[in-house]
Formats: sequence, structure tokens, C-alpha cells
Amino acid sequence: MTEFATRNVPADSGPQPDPGSPQDPSEADQEESGVMFAEGGELLIKPCHSNERDFYEQTVDHPNFQLFLPHYFGMLNLSGEQTASLLMPPTQTDADLVGAVPPRAPEDDSLRPIHSVPLQSAVCIENLLHGFSKPCVIDVKMALPSPTIEANPTEPPCINIRVASIKTHDESGQNRVEYEPDQQIISTTDSIAEEFRKFLPDHLNHEYREFLIKEYNLVLKELSQLIATEEVRLPHSSLLFIYEGDTERQQRILAEESESDVMADDEFMSGSEFDDEEDDDDDTMEDANDKMLYDLRLLDFTHSTWTPGQGQDADFLQSLDSLRDVLRLIL
Repeated sequence: MTEFATRNVPADSGPQPDPGSPQDPSEADQEESGVMFAEGGELLIKPCHSNERDFYEQTVDHPNFQLFLPHYFGMLNLSGEQTASLLMPPTQTDADLVGAVPPRAPEDDSLRPIHSVPLQSAVCIENLLHGFSKPCVIDVKMALPSPTIEANPTEPPCINIRVASIKTHDESGQNRVEYEPDQQIISTTDSIAEEFRKFLPDHLNHEYREFLIKEYNLVLKELSQLIATEEVRLPHSSLLFIYEGDTERQQRILAEESESDVMADDEFMSGSEFDDEEDDDDDTMEDANDKMLYDLRLLDFTHSTWTPGQGQDADFLQSLDSLRDVLRLIL
């Protein structure tokens, strides 16, 4: 994975979002979603239920797992004025909340809310879109229940993932484009691949598109290896894929990275690579944030639990395998 592949803690630098970007919702939208932002947009404060709050708190015992999540800064107690359904609709995701999309009704009767309860706390997490100039995002729901339909040997098999939303930019880079896939369509590798082609359209620079797909695949592979060692259940969680849609920033970062690689080789040959090591450490986080071209994180833990003694999450691992098949198909 390249140096600018992932980030675990927000930095103070990096381009600010364009007005009207998914990171900069209107006051009305913030009131609708209940999400607040702090520290110049770096911090996202999300009202949540106790299950999700507890899940984040318990990740402290799973440091490797934390690397694939938004950085968790802690929790806040609320006044109790915020209310929400006892079970959040599985189609309402953290990605929706960042983009201030109003909640949608759940389609799974087993998770349909029974009544409303006051939200007494909020989690304070990293805003994954901070630092991107024109973020493009696809939100993929993971480890979903298998559809209750009879298998047809003449049709492609169903897979247990679904695309919840896509937010990208048109070829000019000036206009946001949003897709809300038909949630009634049964997911197959081919149907999810079509959604990813909207997320990674042909007008992207070919080398950049190929780079993104390969890096995403590498992160999914690393996540799969980790989940195989964890005893956790992650139904209806989400994987959020992000990349930089600002062409000028893409080109600048890639050019700088190429130049940096050449300089590193020269320093290694001359033996001077360790001369300024202490000074460089202070700038590492700031430089990493400024070099962000993409990110991929796991989120949405309303229904997630740690399950000691119950083994690996076979459903989530199956979802990861399906996603990697999709990426190979569109490469």
C-alpha cells in the first residue's frame, strides 16, 4: 500500500471542501440528521444508540481492527432532545449522515423499529471526507441476510452486499452526481460491478482508475485477513470507499509522490536518509493528510457485536470475497 493510502488520525492541514460538498451540509440537513461537525470539519459528532457506542468503546481492545475504522475520539453525553428509532434503518448509513441525507425507511421487516427512544450519547469520530477537495464516495452495505427466493441455476448467484449510495463528480469535475441504486434489485456480482463503474467511470484517468482499484483490493485483502482472526459480528455494517475527484490535485499528488520516490532512492544511495529523521517525524501526519488520494474504512455498527468464543464472521468474509470479485471484474 502506498504512503498516502490510509490515515488513522486527522491532521490540521489539507484542502478544505468545496461549498456544497458532502462534507458541508446545510443547517437544515444537519438538523435532520442530528450530526454535528467540529474542529473545522475534522471531527464528526454522531448521535447513536448504546450498542454502537459500546462497540466503539470496546475496539480499544482490538488495535488492529481500529486501523480500518474512523479514528474514535470518545463519546459525548447529550441532553436527550435528540430522538431516533430503537433500531436505525439498515439503509441509513454514516455516509448518509456525512452527506446529510434524510433517513430512509427500512426494507427488512426484522429490523423495522418498534418505537423511538431518546439518544443519550454521541460518538466523536474522524470525518473521513475531511482533507479531500472533491470526494467521490460509494457506500456498500455488508453481511446482509440472504434473500428469501428460490435459487435458479440459470441465473447468477445472489451475493450478500448492496450499494446504498454513490456520490461522485461528472467529467468536468464541476458538478456533483448522486445515484441511489434500486434497493429492490437482487445483488449479483454483475449488478454490483455496474454500480462500481458509476463510482469509477471511464472518464477517470486510466492509470489513476487502475491504481485505485488495486489499492482498494489490497485493503480488502488485509481486512479479510484480520476479520478471519477476530470474533466479531458485523451485520449491516458499511464499507466506505472514497477517492479524490479533483483532477488537478490528483496529478499534483501523484507527481510529488513520483519525485519523492526518486529522492528517497538518492538519499539511500548517499547514506543521508537518516540525517533529519527527528525533524521529519513531526511532519509525518500533516504530509500524509495532504497526500490523501483515497480511503477505505469500515463503519455503521448499530447491529455489530463482539462475540468471544463464536469464531469468525463467515457472512462478512463472504461479503469481502464478493467485493474483491467485483473489483477484479471492473479492472
